[in-house]
Parts: sequence; structure tokens; C-alpha cells
Amino acid sequence: MLTGKQRAFADHLVVHGKPTDAYRHAYDCSNMAQRTVETEAYRLQRHPEISLYLERLADKAMDRGGIPDLLASMLQRCVRIGTADPNQLFRVKTGNCRRCHGVDHLPMWRDDEYADEVAKAERDRLPLPPLNGGLGWRPFTPPHPDCPECGGGGQPYPINTSTDELSEEGRLLFAGVKLTKYGPEVQMHDQGKYLDMAARMLGGFKDNVAVSGVLAQVVQAAALDATDPHAATRAYEELVRAGKSK
Repeated sequence: MLTGKQRAFADHLVVHGKPTDAYRHAYDCSNMAQRTVETEAYRLQRHPEISLYLERLADKAMDRGGIPDLLASMLQRCVRIGTADPNQLFRVKTGNCRRCHGVDHLPMWRDDEYADEVAKAERDRLPLPPLNGGLGWRPFTPPHPDCPECGGGGQPYPINTSTDELSEEGRLLFAGVKLTKYGPEVQMHDQGKYLDMAARMLGGFKDNVAVSGVLAQVVQAAALDATDPHAATRAYEELVRAGKSK
């Protein structure tokens, strides 16, 4: 059974569609950091009993003929996923290559790498590995302009963001983690697919919809505040009426 605050959270979420606002509506967040509010709202939204309650509210909305509200929520979700910044999930940062700052531009070792190789050589009674360019390689040190290996351009390194630190938009874009032979690979939703879905919901690919006046409504709908799904409903209904009048 839901507590009063949990029910208030769920009811607010259904109307406004933004977990953080729903959490602030139901709970005292005066001494909470924004990141903590986002994390708690995300956790609460996935509470089993709250998820079931939200499903029942959606069913009741459909029984009452509330499909436009559901359509508006779907439209907002498609637009938000399609326009989210992928840098929230991962980005690429340029650093130096192994030879940039090595002695005589020979490859450098990480300290732990060399220690492992030394231990392996001692265990197998083999010669110690050569130090080559030295120890202490750090990938994000700026590249050397005269490096014969990278020519001063450095080397790109992918950086993934911890899922605990994702914003609400980042969590919408996040589609899971795939384990590969090269390690875990962050998956994201196909943004083009969701923008295509949003355009189709707005009638953007219908031949009988005139471009005049419609394009502005599409842009307006894409810029709608996600906390107001009813505004998306109105924009959609106006678009449909505009198409029928032609």
C-alpha cells in the first residue's frame, strides 16, 4: 500500500510528467542537492507498487477517453529522447599517446602495468621487461607537439558517465550496457527513430497536411516544456484540425 507521500508523488507525476518536480511536490527537499533529488525520484518512480499504481492510472485515463493525454506524454518522451545530449552518456577526450612523453619518444608504461610484468617475469624466471620510455604514463596529459607517433594530435579516449550521475534526460537516453570482448559498452536509444516517431505523431509525413502553418506548430511542440503534457495535446489537436481543413 502506498504512503500518502508516495501517492502524491505518483499523482503529480501523471499530470506533469517530470519525476524531480513530483518528488519536490511530495517531499521536503530544502536540504537536498539536485543530484540527490534526481536519484531519489528515479528510484521512487521504479518502486514496484508505484509502477503498478501508475499503470492503473493510465488504464483509467484510457477508459475515460484520456488518449490525448497519453498521446501527449508519448510525444514529449519521443522529443526529449530525440533531442537529449549524448554527451551525458559518453564523450571522447583527447590525450597523449604512449610515446608522447617517453624518453626518446619510446613507449611509456603505467606503473601498475610494469609492476605486473615484473612480477610475471620473476615468476617465470625471465628477464625483466625493458623500461623503454619510462614509467608514469597518464593518458590525459596533453600530447607532445613533436611526437613521432601521433604527430602532436594525441589519441582519443572514450569516457563513460556513471549511471548514478545521469540527469533525467540522460536516463531517458540510456538504453543499457552491452558486454563485449572489449569490455562494457554503453547503449543509447536511437534518437533519429524517436524524432521520426514524434514527426509522425504530429502528422509531419502526411501528404494532405499543408506545410504552411504546420511547420511552426511542429517547432512549437518540440520546444514545449516537458512538465506540461496538456500543452502538447493542444498543439497536436490544432495540428490535426489544420490538416483536416485542407
